[in-house]
Amino acid sequence: MCNHSMWMPHQLKGEADVEIIIYSSTGQLVRRLDLEDKPAGFYTTKERSAYWDGKNGAGEYVASGVYFYTIRPGDYTATGKITMQK
Repeated sequence: MCNHSMWMPHQLKGEADVEIIIYSSTGQLVRRLDLEDKPAGFYTTKERSAYWDGKNGAGEYVASGVYFYTIRPGDYTATGKITMQK
């Protein structure tokens, strides 16, 4: 069993429904995280930032490697890179 996870800090200028989509390095969808409606603010600490448990949509831990995430609060889109290690 793998014990890896990732926190993704972000900030919101205004209230928004937030969705995070995680992709493999080959562009395959790994998981969607729906954070629902969040108020404006800074989500930069471990306690407040978005959390991914390292599992795919089927509930299985992903392999070590590079992944990309797209965060979509409202109409805004940003992309980041995640390196997962066992």
